[in-house]
Amino acid sequence: MSDLILHHYAASPFAQKARLLLGFKGLSWHSVHVPPMMPKPDLTALSGGYRKTPVLQVGADVYCDTALIARRLEQEKSIPALFPLGQEMVVSAFAAWADSVVFQHAVSLVFQPESAAVRFAKMPPDMLKAFVADRAALFSGGSATRIPAEQAVLQWPVIMGRLEKQLQHEQGDYLFGEPSIADFAL
Repeated sequence: MSDLILHHYAASPFAQKARLLLGFKGLSWHSVHVPPMMPKPDLTALSGGYRKTPVLQVGADVYCDTALIARRLEQEKSIPALFPLGQEMVVSAFAAWADSVVFQHAVSLVFQPESAAVRFAKMPPDMLKAFVADRAALFSGGSATRIPAEQAVLQWPVIMGRLEKQLQHEQGDYLFGEPSIADFAL
């Protein structure tokens, strides 16, 4: 059995998700910290040019997406299940929706001038400039989409209301009655 090695940086929300998944599974793992922005020469060499974080390395295999990482961790240790029997499709579809729609709305809100001023207040100006340029490069010409701020502001309460109703329906702490990948996607 090969060691699990997570390449990540502390502030990445998807790296946080991967760390929580590893903890939920009770798996031992090693940590390799990577820079939050390009260049990431060691990571891109390992991943074949993939620039996002986190990346899970298991022996010679590399997993470059939290959905793939979750599936690999499920193979590593099936209980507790991230994809409960009979709910695989529902929890997977929900997680994909949260990873795209909810995340895009959150990013749009976080990078508004008022939010950004608070979030990045302690970041040195030159580092902030480099971070903004790095994220602009990530979104330009790629498949990543941006939600207009006005749309995010209007839709955020609707999204949160639907999530609240789902939790009320289950009468508990988990979206679908028991912990699953859906919960970790939020």
